[in-house]
Amino acid sequence: MLMKKDDGQLTWHDAMQRLAERFGREPMFRDALESRIRPSSWWGSIVPYLKKYLPPLEEWSSNAVPQLAAWARSVHSRLEREIATEQVRDEEEN
Repeated sequence: MLMKKDDGQLTWHDAMQRLAERFGREPMFRDALESRIRPSSWWGSIVPYLKKYLPPLEEWSSNAVPQLAAWARSVHSRLEREIATEQVRDEEEN
C-alpha cells in the first residue's frame, strides 16, 4: 500500500493512488482501506506501524475527492489518539 519516496518518506503506492482516485468516493473502498491500515496481529509495539500511515493520510487530507479527504482527516485523528494511548501502554509495560 505504501512506498518510500526518494527522501525516505512513505507515501501511497502509485497503484493505491489510482485506486483512490477511482474509488475514493465509495464508502466500501474507504472502509476496506482502513481495515488494512490496522493489522489483525503484530508483535511488540504497534506505535511504529501506525505512525508510518500518518504522513500518507496527511497527504490525502486535502485530496480533490472530498469524501476521501474527510476520511483521511478522520482516520489520521483516530490514529493519533490510538498512538498516544499505545505509547502510554508501552511505557507502563517497560
